[in-house]
Amino acid sequence: MVSDLVSQVTSNWWTFLVRALCAFGIAAWAFASPSTMETGLVYLLAAYFIVSGVIEIIAGVSFAGADQWWALILVGALQAFLGFYMLVTPGIGPLTVAYLVAIWAIAVGLLEFVSAIRYRQILNNDFWWGFLGVLTIALGVYIIMNPGIGLLGIVYAIGVYGVLAGIALTVLAVRVKNAGADVKQRLSTSS
Repeated sequence: MVSDLVSQVTSNWWTFLVRALCAFGIAAWAFASPSTMETGLVYLLAAYFIVSGVIEIIAGVSFAGADQWWALILVGALQAFLGFYMLVTPGIGPLTVAYLVAIWAIAVGLLEFVSAIRYRQILNNDFWWGFLGVLTIALGVYIIMNPGIGLLGIVYAIGVYGVLAGIALTVLAVRVKNAGADVKQRLSTSS
């Protein structure tokens, strides 16, 4: 049972790496050209939410049978829906964008944190998934606490988040990829 779960999780380590690369790309754009990102922020966020949502759904389906696998599908569906909503209503104002990002960040952060707790038997002594959840919640809370920061402020907040989330997701991808060997070693030493 545990080995099947570990195989499911470790075979999809790349989904975390793809999300990390997307986060690094968004961060690079935010810092290299904040004015163009400010202009295309709604479209950028919509694309990110759709891509990240689809990847989360794939990860959730691949983890089917594991505890709380449905949480990944729920997060993915929420992100994809939000992305499509932003695409069909591109004229939404900066405050609406800020609150949509904040709601997404808090909801996704909570689900990531809960998932980190649920999967700790696979990723033993690893805090990166939990850190990602806390970081995502912090982004949402920061935006809610500072609704008047404007689009440029949101761009920089997203840039900082992209760098930190990219680091956390990269380390998490490596940890997930190596989780099989870690679990096998723990099982062999406990026998």
